Amino acid sequence: MGAIAAISVAFLPVPDFTKLPLAVLFSCLAGALWSFPAFILKAYRNVNEVISTIMLNWVSFYLALYITATLLVDPVRQEKTVSAPPFMRFPMLFGNIQVPSALFFSLVVAVLFYFYLWLTPSGYELRAAGLNQEAARFGGISTEKSMLYAFLIGGLAAGAAGSVQVLGRQTPFAIYTDLSNLLNIGLNGIGVALMGRNHPLGIIASGIFFGALQTGVTAVQLYANVPYWIVQVIEGIIVVSIAAPEAFRRIGRWFR
Repeated sequence: MGAIAAISVAFLPVPDFTKLPLAVLFSCLAGALWSFPAFILKAYRNVNEVISTIMLNWVSFYLALYITATLLVDPVRQEKTVSAPPFMRFPMLFGNIQVPSALFFSLVVAVLFYFYLWLTPSGYELRAAGLNQEAARFGGISTEKSMLYAFLIGGLAAGAAGSVQVLGRQTPFAIYTDLSNLLNIGLNGIGVALMGRNHPLGIIASGIFFGALQTGVTAVQLYANVPYWIVQVIEGIIVVSIAAPEAFRRIGRWFR
């Protein structure tokens, strides 16, 4: 949803220099709005957010397929949407090395999350409500408000990630109509978050590690004759290894 909002800004009749910040802003808003139904279901009907968001994934998937194949499709190359114009893309840095400035944008977002979650009263309340809702409520914290912040901020960050995916990476600066350059990025993000222990600064390191795995797979296939799926196996082993200690603790508590 964030990526679609970003590409849609290309059609707005606004000055060119405003389109990149507007694209990021609209992407954030789209992600936040898309998280709102899951919040309503969780807060007022106690629907598990994992279930509701997985179901909403399919709604967003087919909605995005429709929008990219009809409203945003490139009339010349129908396998993708219109491309974001050059002035609407994150600029490349360091000349021939071609490092996208979107990388530094992502780092700034992670640092801002750290300051919010660990150095503000609202961030403290959000973490407290996440760790133990009953204790937080007993301490005078509005768990419903904290839950709303968690959903909206999470959606905002996901929307921003969608904008980076289409405006910050090299070619085609568009969305393929089969969504192939967007699929599974959110699921990879779950593994990144687990490996980073849900800490914004830890997520920077784990994000770089997962990015190296994804990027290095082509060279591994060419020079070491190792199949692509071995990277997925490694990622799966990492996620299981990180989740296992908590699973053992829960099983132990159940037996006790």
